[in-house]
Amino acid sequence: MRKHIGHIADAFYDRPSSKLHVVGITGTNAKTSCAFFTAQSLEVLAAKCGVVGTLGTGFPRELRAASLTTPDPISLQKELARLAADGAQCVCLEVSSHALDQRRTDGVRFGTVVFTNLSQDHMDYHKCEEHYRASKSRLFTEQDSACAILNVDERFGRELAVRTAAKKFVTYGKSSADVQLVSAESHHRGLSLTIRIGSHAFDVQTSILGSFNAINLTAVSAILHSLNFEISQIRQALSQLTGVPGRMERVSFQAARPSVYIDYAHTPAALEAVLTSVREITRGRLWCIFGCGGDRDQEKRPIMGNIAEKLADEVVLTDDNPRGESPDGIMNEIARGMQNRPAGIHDRRAAIQFALTRSDGYDSVLIAGKGHETTQTYRNKTLAFNDKDVVLDLLESESWWIRRQLLKPLEVID
Repeated sequence: MRKHIGHIADAFYDRPSSKLHVVGITGTNAKTSCAFFTAQSLEVLAAKCGVVGTLGTGFPRELRAASLTTPDPISLQKELARLAADGAQCVCLEVSSHALDQRRTDGVRFGTVVFTNLSQDHMDYHKCEEHYRASKSRLFTEQDSACAILNVDERFGRELAVRTAAKKFVTYGKSSADVQLVSAESHHRGLSLTIRIGSHAFDVQTSILGSFNAINLTAVSAILHSLNFEISQIRQALSQLTGVPGRMERVSFQAARPSVYIDYAHTPAALEAVLTSVREITRGRLWCIFGCGGDRDQEKRPIMGNIAEKLADEVVLTDDNPRGESPDGIMNEIARGMQNRPAGIHDRRAAIQFALTRSDGYDSVLIAGKGHETTQTYRNKTLAFNDKDVVLDLLESESWWIRRQLLKPLEVID
C-alpha cells in the first residue's frame, strides 16, 4: 500500500502539485533555511509561495504547526491542495530522508529539486550511511523534475549531477559552479556577499546572520536563476530577506548584556557551523548550551561534545528532548567525547540562567538543539518550553543583574 497511497491521495485531491511549481529541498542541514528564504524571495518578486516543513505549513508569515518535517502522503496532498486553493503559485517542500524512504512524496510532481549537503544524522533509522545516501538520492534519480539544483562542493552533489533524472541541472558552491559564492563577510549586522551567476557577479548586503548562511543564500540564488529571474531581481530579493525562526536567531543584543542566539542545530555539522559563525562575531567568550535528543542517533553525541569543547570557551550540557532515555545517560555520552567534564544541568531553564548570569556584555551565548520548538518531551510527558521565551524572561528580570554580581567564578555542576 505504501507504494500506492501517495498516488491515490494525489488523485483524490485532484492532482494539486500539477497546479503548483513544487521546489523539493533535501539535505542533512539547511532544508528549513533554504525553503524559508526561497519562499520569502519569491514573495518579494510577486510570486505567492507556500512552505511545508519543520516550521509548519502555509505561507511564511502565517504557518500552521506540523509534527513532521514532511507530512504523511495523505496530509501532504491535502496541504498542497489547500495552498493551491489559497492562491499559491509555488511551494517549497522540505523532503526528509525518512519521507523518501517511506515514499511520502510519491505522487508529488516536482518542478525543482535541491540538494544542500550530507553529513551524519538519523543513524538510528537508516543504520548505515549507504542507506541514508540511497534514500536522499531518490529525490533526484526517481523524480522526473524540470531542474535539479546541486551543491557541488559536496562529493554527493557531484555524484548526483551524473545520476540525476532531471531535465537539466544547475550547480552551486564556493568553487567552480554555475552559481558561485565568490566571497562572504560575516558581521553583527548580517552578511556581505559576492555571488557570480555565469559571467556576471553581483554584491548584496543582507541582514541574515551566520557565515554558514552564505552558501544557503547561494542555493537560493541558484533556484531563482533556474526560474529565469534576472540578476537584479535576485539581488533585490536577497537584500530583503529576514531571518528564519530558531535558526541563528539573535534573541538579545544589548549593551552590558551578552548576545544570545538560539539555533536548531542538532547534528555535528550543524553545531560546528553555528558555533563557527557565532565565534566570528564574538568579542569575548563563547558559551554553548546544548543537549541531544533521546531515542535518536546515539553515535553523534560524543562527536557533538568534542565539537562544542573545541569551538566554545564554556560548555553547559542540558536536556534537549530526552524522550524515553535517561537524561543522565545522554549527558554522559556527550561528555565522553570531551577532555574535561563540563557543567551539566538537566533543568534547561536553570542551564540557560547559569550561563547568562556568568557571561558579560562581550560574550555570546548559543543555545542549540531546539530552535523554534515550544515543547520538551520527557517519557510520556510533553512540557511547554521555548528557549527564546526563557531567555527574554530571564534578561528582563529585575534581579538578573544583582544575581550576576553576587555569583562566584564558574564551577562545574554534576
